[in-house]
Amino acid sequence: HAMHISEHSKLDRSKSTYELQSKNLTLGHLVTVHERMEYFPHPQDRSKTCLKQQSTVKVNVPFLSGYLERLLIENFEKNAMKGRNGMEWVMDRIKEEDSSNKVKQESSDILTQLETKFKREAEDLKQSMDSFFHKTQANTSPL
Repeated sequence: HAMHISEHSKLDRSKSTYELQSKNLTLGHLVTVHERMEYFPHPQDRSKTCLKQQSTVKVNVPFLSGYLERLLIENFEKNAMKGRNGMEWVMDRIKEEDSSNKVKQESSDILTQLETKFKREAEDLKQSMDSFFHKTQANTSPL
């Protein structure tokens, strides 16, 4: 069973920002999940990076709305750390290169690594949601 998610990434080099937005396409008639992550320089210390993460859940089945929203929010809270870990992994690679005096990778190589890491995290999220929906469908009976 495949789950489809629309994902949009935006890198603004002039502002040093990176934004990632995703929305489920599968089962959108039952539940809509929109997630947004934004990385930007710290306002007072540009050597630091801030992360703003936001998830919105809308359940379109009234009698399941409270139950499904709580389960999805709990799931997102658990998966939020994976996104942060992905960014920290990339930052650690950059620090390792700087400290070892190796030739620095081009920005595109670092972005490719970041994209690969986020795709893995998105796949983990997709599998978690797929498992969640299978459990939900198994536990609910049609009206």
